[in-house]
Order: sequence, then structure tokens, then C-alpha cells
Amino acid sequence: MPKIMLPWVKLTLFLTYIIIVTGATVRVTGSGMSCPDWPLCYGQLIPFPAPEGAGYTNFQVFLEWVHRLLVSIVGFLMIGLGVMAVKVRKVRPSVLRWTLTSFALLAVQIKLGAITVWFSNIHWSVALHLGTAMLFFGSVIVVKRLVAQGENMNRGTFDVPVRAKVMTWVVFVAVFLTMIMGAMVSSAYAGGSCGGLFSCMGNWMPSEDFQQLIHMKHRYLALLTFFLVGVYFSMVKNIHPELKKSAKAFKVFLLGQIILGVLTLYSFSHYADYYMHLSVAHLAWGTLFFMATVGTLGKIYYGAAGGSHYKEADHA
Repeated sequence: MPKIMLPWVKLTLFLTYIIIVTGATVRVTGSGMSCPDWPLCYGQLIPFPAPEGAGYTNFQVFLEWVHRLLVSIVGFLMIGLGVMAVKVRKVRPSVLRWTLTSFALLAVQIKLGAITVWFSNIHWSVALHLGTAMLFFGSVIVVKRLVAQGENMNRGTFDVPVRAKVMTWVVFVAVFLTMIMGAMVSSAYAGGSCGGLFSCMGNWMPSEDFQQLIHMKHRYLALLTFFLVGVYFSMVKNIHPELKKSAKAFKVFLLGQIILGVLTLYSFSHYADYYMHLSVAHLAWGTLFFMATVGTLGKIYYGAAGGSHYKEADHA
């Protein structure tokens, strides 16, 4: 395994996270259409200063331009990673498989980025764009784990009952869907449509107002995730220390996400100047929660080695 491969994939993973956070910043600042064409911006590679009459500030154009630039850099990093994955395909074929999966997801993500521009950032396109970004992020997390293991495959493996595997997937899907619905809430400007907790203007499931409906769906998915994480902890705490460690991490991330969600909710009526910051933090923290679920699936299927907190001595 080339020595440069692990830092290379770590850089790819880090920049992907920054892209996701930057994308959230683009969305909440209303900068998604500040570059109205694609792949160029106002027909230029470097569109500064912003054209007069564009209706956007230099800062907004800069945000969208940086977002696209980072995606391009990750694209080139993936090409390099692909070359290295081909070289190690005989000793680590799984690295090549997951790298190719990442390539496919990145290609879809780039196309969806164009679609969001063409459709003026309509809520469903933003949700699809974020969803594919999260799946790409997850696939790179798996590549990173496999590369970190080196040629000694499946180090730190342990037996996991089927019910625990299924429940891990359930938590993963719940977190993923909650984030997708959150993207729809943000892009449809529905964050403040229901007022405070707990009902939505006195209704538990609005049927006539689209913004209120997707807002409440997001809340219910968050509530479901809260319940599932509790069940997961009770189920896995006596199965293996690695799963118990993951379950504890889920609880920490979930608590932080709930706090940020409530703070974001009340920012509309109490401290509007902080809404953008809280909304981005909500997405950024949720992405780390998603990363934890992917990492746990990686432990189950490929062994604990290669994870951020894995210690060889604990598994000797």
C-alpha cells in the first residue's frame, strides 16, 4: 500500500466534509444562484468582481465559486486515488471497489449540482444534492478505513448478531432521511413555519401548508431517530465494546443535534441574526453524526481497525 495513499484519502475526506458545510452556507445565505450558469460562473473561471446588476454580493458569488472549486479539487484527488486503488487491486480489491463506487457517486453529485442551478435550487433538487453528497462522503469513509488497515485485511473483526447489524442499518437510514428532510426544510424556507415546540401552530400534522408539513416530517424523523438510538444502545451495550462505544457516540451526536435544532428553531423569533450560523452548525454536526453511523457499519463489515479510535492493544 503506497504510503501517500492514507494521507491522500484523509485529505479527500476532509475536503468533502468542508464541501458539505460550504454547501449549507451557500444555501442559508441565498447564494445558490449567485453563479447562474454551470460549470462556469457568468461565463468566467474567476468571476470577480461580481457583474453589475447580478443581484448578488461579491461574498455570495465567492461562496458559490469556492464551493465549486472544492468539488473540482476533490475530483482531481479522486482521480489520483483511483490510480492508487488500481495499483493495489490485487492485495486490496475492496479498496478499488469502494473507490469506483465513490467515483460513480461523485459523478452523480456533480450532475445534481448542475441540476440545482438549472432548477433554481428547488427544494427537491437540494435534497437530492445533499443526499448524494452524504453517500459519497460515506463511501470515502469506507475507503479510508480499508486503506488504514493496509494489506492486513479485516483486522479487529468481531462477531455481530444479525439483529445488531439490522439495527445499525436502521439508525443509519434514520439519520440519513432526517438530514435529507432537513435540507428540504431549509431550501423551502420552512424553518420558522411552525413556530416553537411541540406542535405546528396547534396542528400535529398539517395537511394544507407544504412548508409546515415538511417541517413536521423533519421533527418526527428526528423523534424517531431519538427512539432508535435509545433502542440501539440497549441492544448493543453487552454485545461488544466497539459497538457500545459507537452507541455512546450516537447519543452524544444526537443530543448535540437536538440542541442545535431547537436553537435554530427559536432563532427565527428570538435571535434572527444567528439563524444562519446555527443552521450551518446543525448540518455540520449532523454530518458528523452520519459519519459515526457509517464508521460503525465499517466496523461491523470490515473490522474495527482503521477507525479513528481503534487501538491495536485493545484487540490483541
